[in-house]
Amino acid sequence: MEGGNEVDKTPREIFLDFLKYLVLKNIGYIKNVKPPGLTPVSTLGTVFFSAVHHMSDIVYDKPFEAFPFQCFFS
Repeated sequence: MEGGNEVDKTPREIFLDFLKYLVLKNIGYIKNVKPPGLTPVSTLGTVFFSAVHHMSDIVYDKPFEAFPFQCFFS
């Protein structure tokens, strides 16, 4: 890549960072007075169902012991 813009993260790490960013950005969503800059509900729903869809490949195509619990409980 030009200009030293190489990415040292795996796609999994990038996706988890994105999910963490969304959670932290929307931490005030349940408040009565919502702060500005929250993600629209439709986007959060799309991200949730996309994650569930991709996790289904891990959960249903492999034995239970193969599920990567460490990525959720580290």
